[in-house]
Amino acid sequence: MPNLYDSLIETTEQFSKANGGAPISPSSVSKALGNLKHVLIGGFALPAHTGKVRATMDVDMVVDDVSKAEAAIAKTFPKLTKLANPGEDVTRYSDGEHEVIDLLHPIGIFKIPLAFNVKATVGGRIMNVVSFEAMLVGKFLSSGSPHRDQEGIQRDQMDLTALINSRPLTKNSFNWKKIDKIFRTMVGDQLSYGQTMELMRLVTKTQNDKKAFDKRIAEARIRGKKIVTG
Repeated sequence: MPNLYDSLIETTEQFSKANGGAPISPSSVSKALGNLKHVLIGGFALPAHTGKVRATMDVDMVVDDVSKAEAAIAKTFPKLTKLANPGEDVTRYSDGEHEVIDLLHPIGIFKIPLAFNVKATVGGRIMNVVSFEAMLVGKFLSSGSPHRDQEGIQRDQMDLTALINSRPLTKNSFNWKKIDKIFRTMVGDQLSYGQTMELMRLVTKTQNDKKAFDKRIAEARIRGKKIVTG
């Protein structure tokens, strides 16, 4: 049965293509990878959780077997160029103009999506998509990583804010047991509690800031109407 993830990812594909982005779709990359374990993350996965579609240029897939995945991409997309040494945790492909596919290696934060993901049907193909909790934790960790440049950290912080504000500020909006479990897989039992509490405080602050902002906007609109109507 179709779910919200399906339509939002497909809509992102269409929107990106219409706006000059994403020459290669997630469904085509997933088809190329076949039965190899892979999970969609990045700009195509984010709208599945925030509900807000945006244009993106490349397909980000975490893969379990890097060498087999590289062979599959080379076979299916022979015109793409594998870029030299972009980083130890990624194999990147370019079409000559843009970076179009990132195969993320199963190390560091990229181990999270392989263990915590949901199913979606995109382009008639069932694929794994990073879960909300896994993306939330991943963005939280990467936004504070010393290995990220300023632009990357700012983008991660914006994505993290979008994820947080996509959920209502209620007790059951976030599965904190699952979030803590994800932290434990990354930082161990001793550090996980502190990380979970830090993220919990950030969630509360971010959503309270949004409530305050929305209140100011609503009050400004009421004042504006009063001025117009005299």
